Amino acid sequence: MQLQELLKNIQAIVQKQEALTDDSYKQTIESVTLDSKLAKPGVIFVASKGATDASQDGHSFIKQAQSQNVACIIIENQNYLSASSHIPMVLVKNSRIAAAQLNEILYANPSRSMNVCAVTGTNGKTTVSFLTASIMQNAGKKSAVVGTLGAGDIQNLKYFGMTTPEAEILSPLLHDFYTEHYEHVTMEVSSHALSTHRVDGITFKAAAFTNLSVDHLDFHGDLHQYRQAKQRLFEELLPPQNFAVVPENDVLAKQLQEQKHPMLTWGYEKHANIRAFDIKQTMQGLVFVLDIHGQKAEVNSQLFGSYNLDNMLCAAGLSFACGLDVATIAQGLSHAQMPSGRTERIMSDNLSQKPTVFVDFAHTPDALKKVLVAMKQFTKSRLIVVFGCGGDRDKSKRPQMGFIATSIADMTFITSDNPRHEDSAAIMNAILSGISTDKQSACQLIADRQEAIKQAIASAQVNDIVVIAGKGHEKTQQIGNLFHPFDDVIIAKSALENWHT
Repeated sequence: MQLQELLKNIQAIVQKQEALTDDSYKQTIESVTLDSKLAKPGVIFVASKGATDASQDGHSFIKQAQSQNVACIIIENQNYLSASSHIPMVLVKNSRIAAAQLNEILYANPSRSMNVCAVTGTNGKTTVSFLTASIMQNAGKKSAVVGTLGAGDIQNLKYFGMTTPEAEILSPLLHDFYTEHYEHVTMEVSSHALSTHRVDGITFKAAAFTNLSVDHLDFHGDLHQYRQAKQRLFEELLPPQNFAVVPENDVLAKQLQEQKHPMLTWGYEKHANIRAFDIKQTMQGLVFVLDIHGQKAEVNSQLFGSYNLDNMLCAAGLSFACGLDVATIAQGLSHAQMPSGRTERIMSDNLSQKPTVFVDFAHTPDALKKVLVAMKQFTKSRLIVVFGCGGDRDKSKRPQMGFIATSIADMTFITSDNPRHEDSAAIMNAILSGISTDKQSACQLIADRQEAIKQAIASAQVNDIVVIAGKGHEKTQQIGNLFHPFDDVIIAKSALENWHT
């Protein structure tokens, strides 16, 4: 596509243009990037201010991009217009919005040719995405996911390293899905992605909100700003005629109702559009009746826990918004399995004669509480939990998670997670600060996560349940700048196989 054609599509946010000639307009554009290392002829380099005060400003790489003879440079700081040379330069209101829109246009707007659904919220995004994809696949529709575990068919994912990729990765990825005849894509949309406009070029068929609790306050500042970032998806990006799928009692439902935005509410009261009733929970799974606008069907699911019932209702809402009926949705939910590291039971020989062990990604106060409450009701003897908190991340949740763990579990092993550039002992002591003195006797602090997992499982009895929380699917542990091989599932399986009464 020629530069002139691309720029024509973002005129609404263009403020000034320099050095644009007939010849420059005719340049063929190969890609649009925020990464100066990818700058070369045929590329539009987008200079953006940093996402935080500590982030590097992309405008500082303009000269480097010019030296690489890029086709055009897009900026949002007018002070850099004077740096223009023979390279065309375009001043816009927001560089990241321009980058997202340009990438989608360059790849022929693939999101308009498929049903692309968005899922945002603190917890449950991955599970809702997988459940929706499973429902679609069961209905005979080729379906993909994009999220924390990677992108592609749920049985064959390619890992990208972040929940929601940058627009320059996302748009070509969606284009590939379209050329491979995918009909449906469910995408996890993080608050970081919404704040940095990574998905501003995407056309969403429907968007779902799972829940909101404390997380990422190191980035957003406070819970209000965190919620505002999430709500951008519904207030600014979701087309006004397309369904928002939201919890029945969340403040977002009230706001969308006032705005007269099409909405599907999910929950457990009779006024919810999508609800579950006659609910039976066992260690084998959940059985319930799914009701969508008065049409009913039974679900017999392998998932368990009230939090997964929430996830199933949310996925049902997205599937209904994409045209499936209640019977097809119920059948899809009945056949769906949990994604890796989400309430994943560790398998071993003679399970009936050993403790029950689960690995779960729960790394926020709300997620940890939900998984422990769910496990507690099935515990015949003791509930044991192993968890830590990541370094260089939201510190406010550390004492909260300590309080929650010791309020529900009978025994708590506090350990490291991904300490990154912080001292593990300092993180563990911050967790300990939220635990009352009388509960601290039931805690052990073991910085070595592998040793903590081994000791927790070794200390368990046959009727105990052990929950290893925080890392879930992750295959590494970050200490400093290094990523060391580390897999909770492998370590737990080894410990369980070597367990003895």
